[in-house]
Amino acid sequence: MKTWVSKLLVMLMVVSISVSNANVAFGDASAPTAASKKTFLTDISGHWAEKTIEKFAAEGMVQGYENGSFQPNGTMKRAELITVINQLFGFQETGAVSAADVTPDDWFYTEVAKAQKAGYITGYTNGRFKPEQAITRQETAVLIAHMLDLEVTGSSNAFTDTVNSPEWSKGAIGAVTEAGVMQGYNENIFKPTAQVTRAEAVVILDRAYQAKNVAYDKAGVYGPETDVEKINQNVVINVPSVTLQNMDIQGNLLIGRGVGEGDVTLKNVKVHGTTTVQGGGENSIHFEDSIMVTVVVDKVDGKVRIVVNGSTQIADVTVQSNAKIEAQSSAEINKVTLSEALPQASNVQLVGSFETVNVIAKSIVVDIPKGSIKDLNVDSAAAGTKLDLGREASIVTLIMNAAINVAGQGTVQSATVNAEGISMEKPASNMKVGSDVAKEVKLKIGGKDVAANDAKQPASTPSASGSLSNDSSNSDSGSTGSGSTGSGNNSGEQPGGGIDIHPLPTGDVPVLSSVTKKATVTESVYAVSDMDGWVYIVESGTTRSQIGLEEAVRGGIGKKEAVKANQGVYIDTTGLSKTKVTFLVIALSAEGQVSYPEFIKLYAGKDDALEYSGTSQSGRTNSSIIFNFNKEIQNHLPDLEALKAAITFSVNHEPFQPLHAEDEIRLYANSLEVVFAVPYSGEANKLHLNASVIQDTYGNVYDREVTTSDIKAGLNVQLVSDKRVFAVGDEIAVRVNQRTTVYLVPSAVRFNTLFDVENEVVAKRGTKVTVAEQEPDQDVMIPTADLTPGSYSVLVWPGNSVHITLQ
Repeated sequence: MKTWVSKLLVMLMVVSISVSNANVAFGDASAPTAASKKTFLTDISGHWAEKTIEKFAAEGMVQGYENGSFQPNGTMKRAELITVINQLFGFQETGAVSAADVTPDDWFYTEVAKAQKAGYITGYTNGRFKPEQAITRQETAVLIAHMLDLEVTGSSNAFTDTVNSPEWSKGAIGAVTEAGVMQGYNENIFKPTAQVTRAEAVVILDRAYQAKNVAYDKAGVYGPETDVEKINQNVVINVPSVTLQNMDIQGNLLIGRGVGEGDVTLKNVKVHGTTTVQGGGENSIHFEDSIMVTVVVDKVDGKVRIVVNGSTQIADVTVQSNAKIEAQSSAEINKVTLSEALPQASNVQLVGSFETVNVIAKSIVVDIPKGSIKDLNVDSAAAGTKLDLGREASIVTLIMNAAINVAGQGTVQSATVNAEGISMEKPASNMKVGSDVAKEVKLKIGGKDVAANDAKQPASTPSASGSLSNDSSNSDSGSTGSGSTGSGNNSGEQPGGGIDIHPLPTGDVPVLSSVTKKATVTESVYAVSDMDGWVYIVESGTTRSQIGLEEAVRGGIGKKEAVKANQGVYIDTTGLSKTKVTFLVIALSAEGQVSYPEFIKLYAGKDDALEYSGTSQSGRTNSSIIFNFNKEIQNHLPDLEALKAAITFSVNHEPFQPLHAEDEIRLYANSLEVVFAVPYSGEANKLHLNASVIQDTYGNVYDREVTTSDIKAGLNVQLVSDKRVFAVGDEIAVRVNQRTTVYLVPSAVRFNTLFDVENEVVAKRGTKVTVAEQEPDQDVMIPTADLTPGSYSVLVWPGNSVHITLQ
């Protein structure tokens, strides 16, 4: 049952009364101890707050002192009160501490940093906070008013003893009394300068908590079956077996310690504030089709598993305790930070696809059994940390700023050595020395000392024993040779060395025809193959091999039907993602040959929610970024100029700015495209789209804001000359803007993954050239001697393509 309750308040409050330190207990008495159901507090009988204190003592959630007392009339120091508030309301982020009398060595330093970041304390005009001073009622009123964002009122004038109170407190006293959080005394007085007692603190924060939070204290499913419930307060879950569905939470979400080792599930939930996970077990917390800005994992005891699936998007995950983070299917986690708060010897397991992982914690174990990480950055403070890479794990870029150990048989494509004392079980495909160490720096490779510059792994050669990791992401990541906006899956790529693959069988391949190009999920898609076998519908990014196709079907992201040569077949799409949109139709012959893919679009239905499904980039010129939705869309505003004004752009983390007058926007199918007059560059660009500016063709308005993840300028290849026709045997001069591999492959082929591109090279229908680090923006020559005449594409993956003809 959803209730406005204060149980969590008392439990958290009394935990923070001791502040994990006997010397920080209120007063100089010995530290409080947990009260059991049979324990009676000796000094609360007849006290005005007796019932509140006694009730929670009976439930074992309130602490007294070792002598059995609670000391309800004892005073509370300013630092103690903010410690209670931070834990109770889930304030986790820290800011700069400006108080002159608070130093990093103080036990309350971090608590003051949290309170300042949350914005509910300011300190005194002389620049001090006076943390050890007992807090007064008027100071408490100001603090509570700030925390609850209450509007200041003149209600303080009703008290006879606040007439001469300072102006900084009058409005706050009026606000908290009008809100019912604090009350006056008999004879119409407030006692503004009186010190707050422990009993008063319990009751005041109880009321504040009730005003600030919605709490779920019984197992069950909450939220509407359809539509979305908007909650303007913070939300607290403190019992296991709770499911929240179809909710828009404007505040923070706390999955509390009371969940224990139990389960909590969020389905189609958006959290605008911080989601803090303090409870849950090894198979516990599930985020399905949800959107969260910040997630903080901070479980005191044991390990919590967080499973992120469906169309879930999380901008930032901060891990402060043992955890397993699992990003399944098309879910998207932009950044994971393993913070300095992680105790040494902690274990964090990452499974799935991640954009950026930052390791700051010292001497921990990061276990990556499978999946891919685009950028993994090890901070200089993370010495002693171990990265354990399973065979199915890959890291595209690894920067090592501390002495760490990289173990296991996983793949590291590019590694930067920027510290001494690093060891790796096997080298990265490409290694370089950072600017903070000598060029001759050594590291251990397989137990042997090797100069970093000599530790490069030989370029791989395709063989039947190779493998390709393929963890598809939610968003389409750029066009390639065919100009398709399908997902350019880059996992497994080794700049300078290609990828290890299973070569496709040789011989004739099936040819698809009469393929349905657009449908709604649950409708059937029609296709014809000219060979006996099977026809598959799979999410874009799926590896084009029998193994990859079958894995997609088993994983629920694909469907298949048997087909007879030249006879049509209908493939049911029920159960496929309603947010992915871009799918592939692929035929597999009975002999194992695989057709080239046909790209189709599967939209959500009329009664399904309109959802943002990811961002794609133009791979041609870095001049276009596209918002994609799960349905065909229309402008909800009067005209395109109004829509353009609803979009802002941030360059490399700078403040968002309006689009330039020369920039254009285009609206088509399920896409809203921003075309820049001047191509963007850099690694951290973002677009922001205002809420309620787009609608689907059924009139449903998308009422959420969209801020993209960081967008990095893509690879770009250009011909040196204007020539587009060459003779077989000529060398083609090209230039690229980054170190990569340049391919020359038949232009008739539509490529879905890097696997497809490499297979053209393996089959000797194409060729490739590696561009070394020193060669960007210099002429690179592509040989054509072994190719046959025809139309070809010069391309980089993921990136643009240029069409040429060989005669």
